[in-house]
Amino acid sequence: MKVLISIPSKARPYDLQKTILKWLPQVKTDWKVFVEPQDYKHYKLTIPNENLVNIGQDNMGIGYVMHFIGRYAIENGYDLVCRVDDDCSGFISKHFGDGKSGQSAEIIDKALNDILPDFRNDKHLGAVRFLDPKNHLWESIGKKRKYTHRNCELFHGWIIRPEILLFINDNVKHNDDVALYLYSLKNGYYTLLYGRIGVQFKDGTNKGGFQVLDRTALTKQTLEYLRKDFPKLTTKPIDRWYKIDLDISAYACKSAL
Repeated sequence: MKVLISIPSKARPYDLQKTILKWLPQVKTDWKVFVEPQDYKHYKLTIPNENLVNIGQDNMGIGYVMHFIGRYAIENGYDLVCRVDDDCSGFISKHFGDGKSGQSAEIIDKALNDILPDFRNDKHLGAVRFLDPKNHLWESIGKKRKYTHRNCELFHGWIIRPEILLFINDNVKHNDDVALYLYSLKNGYYTLLYGRIGVQFKDGTNKGGFQVLDRTALTKQTLEYLRKDFPKLTTKPIDRWYKIDLDISAYACKSAL
C-alpha cells in the first residue's frame, strides 16, 4: 500500500525549521505540505517545490483542507494518508529506537510499515492514531501492546483511508479530528490506538496555524453543522485559551485491548 505523509499548514512558513523540517526531509515515505495560495510564496522559501501543494483557496477551514488532501491522495494513487500536524517536532519509540529524540524519520517509516498490513487485511479498519510520548513510554514498560485501544478518537497524529477524508468538507471549520472519528464510526469503520511510537509536538507555542483564528467561534460553527448527523453532540469547557471543545461522549465507544 502507498502512503502519503500530509501536513496541512497555515501562516507558519518560518517556524517549520523548529518542527517538521527537523525530521521530515529524511523520511523514505512520500510527504507533502499543503498550504493556502496566500502563503504559498513564503513556504517556497523553506519547502522544496516537489513537496509543496497549493490547495487553491484561502481561509476555507480545516475541513476543506482535509477533503482536498483526500482527493489529492486518491487522484495520485495513495492508499493511506498519514496526517501530521505542522507543530510536530518528531517521534520517539522504545520499540523502534531507544526512546530518545533524534531518530524520528526512521521511527515513522518503520511504524508505517508496521501498520500497513493491518489496513491491507481489514477493509473496516479506518484509521490508526498515535500516542503522545508520555503514554507511549508507559506502554513500553507495561503491556507493550501494538494496539492499546479500539475506537479511540483521532488527535496527535494518525493514518487514515483517504476516502474517509471525503466525508468532511468546508463546513467543518475546526475539530476535523472529531468529525473524522464520528463519520468513520457512522460509515462502518473502526479506529485503533497504536502503542509503539509517541508523537512529539509544540502545541500552542508557535505563531500561525489556528492561533491566528477564533477557535471558539469555529468550534461553535462546526458543532452546528455536525449536529445534522450527530444531534447529541454538544460542547464542554476546557482549560485552554480557546475555552471550549466538542463533547462526543454520547457517541464515544473506546475500549481497551
